Amino acid sequence: MINAKGRSIGIYVDGLDNPGLSDVLITGMTVTNANFEGILVQNASYVVISQNHVTANNQSLNVAAGTCAGLPVFETSEAMACGEGIHLMGVHPSNVANNVSDPIRVES
Repeated sequence: MINAKGRSIGIYVDGLDNPGLSDVLITGMTVTNANFEGILVQNASYVVISQNHVTANNQSLNVAAGTCAGLPVFETSEAMACGEGIHLMGVHPSNVANNVSDPIRVES
């Protein structure tokens, strides 16, 4: 289990700073409490994300204000979506299957 409380992302596959990143397997994990995405994959190939439980992320979302405090600049036009569950950017060819992604719990 990865409790990402206080962190931006639970699991970050960083192909931006590691050009050519490939052959990544993320399986059997529970990822929770990240401020933005539970799992973020950028600029990578041959990524498999399977049989994970991604839950209660998106913690920086301020519903009343419609903002995500500290949202990175590459996350454009996402005021009401700080990232939530699994987010792929510039990823090919890859497989995302058999995961469970639960939304954040919003207190009323």
